[in-house]
Amino acid sequence: NQTIIITPIYSIYMYTFDFLLRVGNNQTNKTKAYAVCTNKIEDSAYTLSKALKPETRTTHVNQINPIRETSRGPRPNPDFKRPPDVVDAGTFAETIRAGGTAAELSLNRRINEKLSAFVGYDRVYRYPVFDERAAYQGLALAEAVSPVEAEAGDSFELGFKYLDAHQELFVTGFFLRMENEIFFDPTVTGSVSGVSGLNVNLGEVRRYGFDLYYGLDFENWGGSIQLAHVDATMRTGIGPDETGRGRQLPLVAPWVATSQIWWEPLADLRLRVIHRY
Repeated sequence: NQTIIITPIYSIYMYTFDFLLRVGNNQTNKTKAYAVCTNKIEDSAYTLSKALKPETRTTHVNQINPIRETSRGPRPNPDFKRPPDVVDAGTFAETIRAGGTAAELSLNRRINEKLSAFVGYDRVYRYPVFDERAAYQGLALAEAVSPVEAEAGDSFELGFKYLDAHQELFVTGFFLRMENEIFFDPTVTGSVSGVSGLNVNLGEVRRYGFDLYYGLDFENWGGSIQLAHVDATMRTGIGPDETGRGRQLPLVAPWVATSQIWWEPLADLRLRVIHRY
């Protein structure tokens, strides 16, 4: 796999221009370019970025695995060659083209010296990578090629920040609506005998919730608490029969919390007690 990332940054007066060029050579994706322009004027700021349309091409070749399982564990396969021989069974060549737009817009307003507010919008787009589309190199899926489609959505955020010499408070509320969210379903069966599990599209999924953080920092002691809540509901379910419609999305914890207290008895020693839920 080869990835080249170029990130020149150019600043003039009140504007900063960032340009990201990323080229991938791993048969998974080509992200053409990202451009970001940021303007900061005293107590206001805005950021606008746009990702150009990405393109994906997928080609799968069933070839001999370089590693084989033995009674002594994984061992190099003596039949493996470089370049490897192609196994005709299960080999296919396919070109898949997909395009979409991702964008971000955020506004920040400083209300006074300690308090600021912000609002943000994101247009989300992600096409499935090679691993999500096809089974290869011994990774078994229910289908050799998954018909999974690109996922897209809209995200909205509204929040406040409070900062002073010894404490900080962040409060953010969010709403995220996704279409065709990619999800691995371990119960799916298909044309591959004896194997279950396949990446599928969930249809419409809505998430809403909030993030809360409060921290104290004094000369030699402090603490913090971070609390997050998210409600993730499948609005349409999976497939034509809309399996799971109206249910909570699996593996998404509705509540996550982390709290800690710390004490520095010496300049080079900090003791902490952390609790995670």
